[in-house]
Amino acid sequence: MPTRDTHFPGSTSRIPSATDAEVLLVEDNLINQKLSRLMLEKRGFTVTIADNGQDALEALAKHSYVVVLMDIRMPVMDGLQAIQRIRADAALRSSLVIATSASILDFEKTQALDAGFDHFLTKPIDYDALQNILVDERAIQPVTQNEEPERNEDYFIQGFDFSKAIDTLGGDPEFFYSLSNDYINIYGNADEAFKNFLKDQDIAQAERLVHNIAGLSATFSAKNLRLIARKIEQDFKADNEVSEKDITTFVQELGNLATAFKIFHERYKPEA
Repeated sequence: MPTRDTHFPGSTSRIPSATDAEVLLVEDNLINQKLSRLMLEKRGFTVTIADNGQDALEALAKHSYVVVLMDIRMPVMDGLQAIQRIRADAALRSSLVIATSASILDFEKTQALDAGFDHFLTKPIDYDALQNILVDERAIQPVTQNEEPERNEDYFIQGFDFSKAIDTLGGDPEFFYSLSNDYINIYGNADEAFKNFLKDQDIAQAERLVHNIAGLSATFSAKNLRLIARKIEQDFKADNEVSEKDITTFVQELGNLATAFKIFHERYKPEA
């Protein structure tokens, strides 16, 4: 069931407050939920979370939102099914609904827009682009961006620009610490899980795993992991066999990110 989140973290100097408008975030991935909620609340939005399309429909039946951000791939009811239900409902069809997806494939964007979504944003979401969309749609008033902050060189770790990632999160290293912990807890054994899915010929689960990893990797500035995950995902979608080289590279990049997180956790200790 959807849950209304009522706490409001203070905005940082680098993220201007935009509006008190209410957003329905439809997302099943815990890390993406936490990330999107933080970034939206820092911009002054009030956020309600729904875990899937069915929960979103229930939330929309009870309350109106300035915008609905909806993931395409979810259990129970996916985004494509949900948007079709929304556009078929006279009371809901005028809702501003933006598709979000970790996919960068053109046909998926076209599929989403043809299904009835108003816009399409790839993950990790560009929240400046989102604000521009809402301004263009006259959903919020324009806001002025502030200057980019100086980067912290201590957060450049083994080729990963965690400084950039932390800046994107509003300059909040404690939240990055928490988010990276979530990643380790959820995807710490992703390498073994991936190999087991391939061994069991469970391509659907293997493809979903790399899809999630691809979507999250940019959040942590893991460029190489994102690239190899994208390549493997595209091979799955094209029914191509994934090469042993790509499997090895994917597993290695997962390990590299985990090692970098470990070093970051040793360097940065959140306040008690």
